[in-house]
Amino acid sequence: MLSQHKKTITVHEEEMVYYNFWKAAFSPLGIKSFIFDEVIDLLNQKVQDNLNELFDGALSVVFESESKNNKGLVSNKISTKYYMRGKETSLELLSGGEKRRAILAVNLALTEIAESYSGTVMNIKFLDEPFEGIDSQGQIQCFKLFARLAQNKDGFFVISHDPSFQQLCPNIIYVLKKDEASRIVSREEFDPIGD
Repeated sequence: MLSQHKKTITVHEEEMVYYNFWKAAFSPLGIKSFIFDEVIDLLNQKVQDNLNELFDGALSVVFESESKNNKGLVSNKISTKYYMRGKETSLELLSGGEKRRAILAVNLALTEIAESYSGTVMNIKFLDEPFEGIDSQGQIQCFKLFARLAQNKDGFFVISHDPSFQQLCPNIIYVLKKDEASRIVSREEFDPIGD
């Protein structure tokens, strides 16, 4: 009977080794933290590259992968800090157009990271009305960012109803929606008056 209990204890001790491994792996300092730290550094770099293009270096966004609560416990949450011309600010204090450009910078950076980690290159990116609320100067900066990101790729498809942005684009496809059906049309058919 003692021999049987020793075998049972040995089995439980071996199981505890595996249990402790997985417990440590998914603790705040385990695999999850490693992945967060690995991705956060790349995310910060790519977001800042995009923001430099969109804001001439005036806006910075910094993501941090560890945050401490009021009890000093570390958790794997991502905190975000915003800096305008070196001074900490909040997202709420940015204008509508600045928010849109900042969000665009982050979304494009996340797309780049997803590409690099998946090993899949997305040669064409589709953006639906990314310039809503962005002034003409901001649109020009966005266009420059798209040109940089499109190097060695096929480019971007930007869906926009804004005529001023359409003037910046070298290639435009006009789509007319009528009776719940969309079709590609000529510029003249799309805008017969020529505005």
